[in-house]
Amino acid sequence: MCGKLATSIIDGSTRNLASFDNVDLKVSELMAGMKKVNLVGKILNAFPVREYVRNGKPGKVASFILADATGSVRVVLWDLNHIALIEKKDIFEDDVVEIKNAAMRESELHLSGFSELKKSKQVIDNVKR
Repeated sequence: MCGKLATSIIDGSTRNLASFDNVDLKVSELMAGMKKVNLVGKILNAFPVREYVRNGKPGKVASFILADATGSVRVVLWDLNHIALIEKKDIFEDDVVEIKNAAMRESELHLSGFSELKKSKQVIDNVKR
């Protein structure tokens, strides 16, 4: 699909799916390998933060299930600033959040230090579980 226009399966609109910089996608539009993904959704379930040691260095990882009207996806947080939002309960279940610059790995949406995560003012009442 590189550089080609594709038709959205959600609303029939045509957009360049090679670049997602300014486009909020729906969960059902996500595919493995996508980068610079922007998404708005409601947190359905937040999991406990896990600690690990890799190559002698401690680290943390957090995750939650995010949903919109089209489906749900597991979101994985690797950045300590994002993880702190979960630990401090600044972001928790039933919050609507905006995600910018994430990457799809297999069937999960991963956020790095280059990604953004923040509460949204949008209201999402109906989500697909």
